[in-house]
Amino acid sequence: MKTTRRPATITLVGAFALLTGAAAACHPRGEVAVVTTGGPSPIPRAAPAHDPGARAEVAPVPAVELRATHGSIRESRGFLAMRDPAIRAVAPAAAPGEAELRFVYQGPSEKTAPLASGEIRRQIGLKLRAQDGCNLVYVMWRIEPVQEIVVSVKRNPGKSTHVECGAHGYTDVGTVQASLLRPLRVGEPHVLSARMEGDVLEVRSDGVNVWKGALGRDALGFEGPVGLRSDNGKFDVVFSARRSFRVASLAKLEDG
Repeated sequence: MKTTRRPATITLVGAFALLTGAAAACHPRGEVAVVTTGGPSPIPRAAPAHDPGARAEVAPVPAVELRATHGSIRESRGFLAMRDPAIRAVAPAAAPGEAELRFVYQGPSEKTAPLASGEIRRQIGLKLRAQDGCNLVYVMWRIEPVQEIVVSVKRNPGKSTHVECGAHGYTDVGTVQASLLRPLRVGEPHVLSARMEGDVLEVRSDGVNVWKGALGRDALGFEGPVGLRSDNGKFDVVFSARRSFRVASLAKLEDG
């Protein structure tokens, strides 16, 4: 009597567990974070007053603590579901210089939205020091037409909305080519993280340091929280950050 084997179904959490296990095998020092199975948790409280040198840990940010300035994000089974063709969001209560995305790409979005430049691009990434939609740092993992990670600074002094700056003010500071990255395929988990110390940015992909460099003085000419962005793709995401002692003004974050 023959038995029929059903294909295994891997949940988002299970996929990340496999990813982090494989990364730990390749990198014995175990530098990859593991997704918890209990669903998203609030960003931890600020460091205790009696320990002024302590820092809050990077922890998952729930949907209720995200401010979507374009598109929508919903919480589903312990992750953030991003389905709109263009999504921009920030975490106003998060610190400005460090964030992490654990995500699974689920294919192209149902609708397509060209970038302000007119280009059609599928991508997901992090926003750092997001003062507004015209002044911020991007770390974007591009999927199509070319797979690569691009670090850029968008700087438009005196401007704050997309209407005012559009696609102007971008300076690409660094690029990580596909040959240095794990291939990004539908249904497979990946981790993208970034951390700034002064104007020096370090980028990690799937637990590996892939880029480090100085962003220049322009990147310190503005300040704001971290956030995330996606274009023309469907993503299941766990977004993590540190809680800040200051909460960013929401009035300045429109179109960001």
